[in-house]
Amino acid sequence: MELALQSMDLIPTTTRDIVLKDKEMDIVAITLMLLISIPGIAFNAWSISIALESVKAKCVYGIIWIGFSIPNIVMLMFSCGWSVSAILTDLSGIRWLGNISAHLANTSFYSSVYVHFLGTLNRLVAICFPLKYGQMFRMQTTMITVGIIWLYCFSLGTPYHIEGCSYTFRRETLGWQFDESFCGWFESLFIDFVFLFALHGIMVSIDGYIAVKMRATSKVPKQQRHKQEVRFFIQSCSSNVLFILCETCFTILRRFVHGNGVDFLLGTMMWQMQHALDGMKPTFIAVLFYLMQFVDRGSAAQIKAPVKVNITGRFTCQKSPAYAVLVNLVEEVEYTLNNTLRKGRLRVSYYFLSDRDGNYTVEGIRFSPFGRLFLNTSHHCIPNDLREYGKNCLTRTTIKVHNDPSMVHFEMDPIELDDIDYQGEVVCTEWPFEKPLEVQEAIRNFTRKRKEL
Repeated sequence: MELALQSMDLIPTTTRDIVLKDKEMDIVAITLMLLISIPGIAFNAWSISIALESVKAKCVYGIIWIGFSIPNIVMLMFSCGWSVSAILTDLSGIRWLGNISAHLANTSFYSSVYVHFLGTLNRLVAICFPLKYGQMFRMQTTMITVGIIWLYCFSLGTPYHIEGCSYTFRRETLGWQFDESFCGWFESLFIDFVFLFALHGIMVSIDGYIAVKMRATSKVPKQQRHKQEVRFFIQSCSSNVLFILCETCFTILRRFVHGNGVDFLLGTMMWQMQHALDGMKPTFIAVLFYLMQFVDRGSAAQIKAPVKVNITGRFTCQKSPAYAVLVNLVEEVEYTLNNTLRKGRLRVSYYFLSDRDGNYTVEGIRFSPFGRLFLNTSHHCIPNDLREYGKNCLTRTTIKVHNDPSMVHFEMDPIELDDIDYQGEVVCTEWPFEKPLEVQEAIRNFTRKRKEL
């Protein structure tokens, strides 16, 4: 009788241990998902607010930034929301709601990858083909492209609502899986694995080409523009590396590593971590930027002003010296208007022209150690298709001077005016003198032939 009671006690004890282990695993899974998703959503939202400021400044990359940050938020919301709900309650009876969550979560993942690919193309054109950048990446065109990418990726998830093609969260493994059918196999292998890794391969190849291109153009010592491109390149490549590592975990390693919790650790958690870290990266860069500004401002407080400064450098256009570039020095200053503190730019020098070798020297006065210095330039180094025959066509641009308040002599790196960074709105005006009759006739003939074409 005693042995019988002991054997009966073993059954509920074993069952209770299994239930407790499952509950402990559930608690750990829910905690990890919330710890990853909630900060990830917050950081991506902050990234969007930062990107909106760059969009206001007509920065095309800000649109691309928003284009992958919004899908990151959507993916984290629906992936974490449905997973936690499925663990806490039995939702097997409302499969359609799970299909909607999977549809929005996985297609947001696709959208993020595709928009990052658009960012890689943006980077390629900006660094390697700067003169074509303004034609290929306009604000409105980029917005439309991002919208098309979102719609296309959303269409990739429509089969999830068909029986046998679903992408669901499995309560027993705590992982997301496609249905075990031909449709699920096709989606898992080709759409979710082969095609995405091929896309990342193209992105890595493009970034490799950009790295070689930048190395070839960095022979000029102390080239500030090259340093900026390297920082921009590393920042962007980190997204590709992050995506490849995470996708390798939940598409390859998960197939070969088996054990309790593997589907959750290498699948669900890595999937969410991928999008959370993608939002933290630009936020970290922004925080670092503000900290650097704070340190610079603290050291500048001990510098006396006003002080005379001079800037020297060289202008080139299509690798040749740029002659007669009009340049002057301006300083960013703070002023009060209607009891409101504002920022503006004050011209602090006379006007100067570059010589026949493209060299220039600008002398001015710096009134505040906190004010940033800029060179205002007017030059004729513009694409031929933007010129108007017989008119004086030029563009104006502002070039930032390295902001070191302890310096009074600034030696600028060579400035290639045909670079996209130094191209602005082209303005064509009549020459302030009367042209000879032969020239006027030639201009009329050229204009008439151009209209006929």
